[in-house]
Amino acid sequence: MQEKLGRIPIFVTLKDWADKGGDLLTFIARQFDICQFPDAAPFIEYLLETGHAVLLLDGLDEVNLEEGVRDQLMTDLRDFCRKYDKTKAILTCRVAATDYSFTDFTYVEMADFDDGQMTAYARNWFRKSGKADPFLQEFQKPDNEGVRDLGRSPLLLSLICLAYDTTLHIPQRRVELYEEALDALLKKWDAERNIRRDEIYKHLSLGHKRKLFAALASKAFEKGDIFFHKRQLVAEIESFLQKLPAADLKDDPDGEAVLKAIEAQHSILTERAHHIYAFSHLTFQEYYTAKAIVDNARHGTLDALIPHLTDPRWREVFLLTASLLDEANDFFDILHRAIGDLLRGDENLWAMQAWVERKAAQVEELQFGATRGVYWFFVLTRARVSALFNDRDLTLTFARDFAFMFARDFVYDFHHAFVLAYELAHAIVDALDRALAFDLNLTLAHILVNNRSHPALALSYSRDLAITRALARDLDLDRTRTRDNLPPRARHGVEKIFLDTLLLYAPLYTKILAKGWTIKEVRALYPDIQTFFRAVSQASQAADPAFAIELEKTPLPAQESNPEAWAQFDQAFRALALKHRDMGHEWELNKEQTTRVDQYLKATHLLLDCLEVATVNDRQGILDRILTVE
Repeated sequence: MQEKLGRIPIFVTLKDWADKGGDLLTFIARQFDICQFPDAAPFIEYLLETGHAVLLLDGLDEVNLEEGVRDQLMTDLRDFCRKYDKTKAILTCRVAATDYSFTDFTYVEMADFDDGQMTAYARNWFRKSGKADPFLQEFQKPDNEGVRDLGRSPLLLSLICLAYDTTLHIPQRRVELYEEALDALLKKWDAERNIRRDEIYKHLSLGHKRKLFAALASKAFEKGDIFFHKRQLVAEIESFLQKLPAADLKDDPDGEAVLKAIEAQHSILTERAHHIYAFSHLTFQEYYTAKAIVDNARHGTLDALIPHLTDPRWREVFLLTASLLDEANDFFDILHRAIGDLLRGDENLWAMQAWVERKAAQVEELQFGATRGVYWFFVLTRARVSALFNDRDLTLTFARDFAFMFARDFVYDFHHAFVLAYELAHAIVDALDRALAFDLNLTLAHILVNNRSHPALALSYSRDLAITRALARDLDLDRTRTRDNLPPRARHGVEKIFLDTLLLYAPLYTKILAKGWTIKEVRALYPDIQTFFRAVSQASQAADPAFAIELEKTPLPAQESNPEAWAQFDQAFRALALKHRDMGHEWELNKEQTTRVDQYLKATHLLLDCLEVATVNDRQGILDRILTVE
């Protein structure tokens, strides 16, 4: 049974609207007129006012940022949607474009294709050529598992089909996929669509065509441009052609003729508005930008790439550059130095880095890079908790709120927790999610999250359903490993981190107890408090026997003890944690430092992603340097 939309869809390319200007209703009426529906404005307004239409607004990220064009369009769009509030509107934008905010819209992320949708797409693609069955047979081969993962993106699946349509072969690396898809576009034109007016362009070799696109893409991408005025584009094409040997050109360079040929024959460059051109997809511009960087590496282009290390817009260019390099060791040396520069010159951040190194050295049983990642996020989590205490006075009311949070966390009912509980949960999820990125075999992140039967972890990890779903997605809970089935050496390393996880939050609990023991709700939690510190004692016996012995000499105060006894216990416990485990530092970060640390960790994550696609002769050596600063 087919479902009916029940509304008339109105498709609007936002870039076209922005380029043509004017109000949106007039723009839509003009599109109706093109489709042989004259004087449509009254009809369109009726549809919008009554809610009988659905607006499909496509490509916000393609609207130019310069001169406030995108800002003005967003303002006009908000006003339009408020005026016609009965009309549903769907707006699309690349995830990387984060400079927008529509409070009346529900944000969703487009789901990837599932297996059935990929099959249907491929059959539609090859329905005329009869290549669907051979393509799907190769597509389903075990060797092509990585390509199938890429094919869940509709855009990339179209490129895979395009490459196969020409070569009858499926490339397994993304950079090869782009190369073969783009070559298929260029070669198809050369072989099948020889038009007389394109004599100049036809005589360009495939290599020169690639270099032309690389030159155009990289120069514009460096300036932040994805759109080109025809006059500028023609001038740059002619400048490129003039540098070529005379034998490669039949006549004097004619940039406009070449531009028309490119658009007419394979559309790598297309006219988006009157005299405004762009690559037919941003992916193509990113690929050719990386190609220009690699082809000119001997001229310092790798170093010139580094200032864009923390710019999300350049992420794909970094990955493609790593893929295109024949041997990328020098590239990773440059990346490593640049990432270290994000911390250099700040004594506080340098002290945190030194602490992370010390702690990682204590867990020699596990991969150092992964362990450094975990402890860096310990720093961030502790700094966030400290900031919460600085933002709010530690009053008796706050202690009471914390007591309720404490109890709810312990009984797994976290749906109505207070602000502090939410912030703690957010910090933990953020830490574990990012820690996963540094633990390449997933083991450590699994261990830290999935020992949920342990009562102490009930105090440390939120049971909020939304967060649980996020953990299930990010940590792949179906492949959970427990400490019990780890090799003994690795198990001991995990025990150390497990103990430190408890010690990360124990000083927070002792501070609350010292401040709020006169409150009856806090005193009522004494059995839960006993359980938590008993877990600390048990974990210390497995991970650090010397610490365990000292803890036995510092027992938890009796339930009837006065606040002074709890304050003394707080000080004694903190001192022991610092002495034996180097845990309990009051890390604080200002806004600038928080930004730098965030950039430091995101840049390291990018380095790891680049390493997964790069050819290097010392992969383990690069991994060993992760999150170190020379």
